[in-house]
Amino acid sequence: AEQVLQGFCAAFNAILPRLTNLYECQRNPFLTDDGRVDLSGAGVGRGAEAAAVPMAEDTPLHFILPSHPPGPLADAPGLCTIQILNYLVRSHNEVCEELADL
Repeated sequence: AEQVLQGFCAAFNAILPRLTNLYECQRNPFLTDDGRVDLSGAGVGRGAEAAAVPMAEDTPLHFILPSHPPGPLADAPGLCTIQILNYLVRSHNEVCEELADL
């Protein structure tokens, strides 16, 4: 189970920086100015001195559990997994289309 969680954390930290907008045109609040994952909410990279906090074994579960309540308010932590899955689906479909064109 530890290996699976470590793999998930590595994938999360590798893919989240590719999602510059987390919800519609709203900037991803969990990225530093230089594109590192920062789940602390402290705005690291925007003038703060603390280190960025990536996905790890001790990260709160609300970053892992998909959540998108209806209405205009976006649950940013809950959108992380949803948008990562959307990104992976789009990437998979692009590869399949490329292979079908061969």
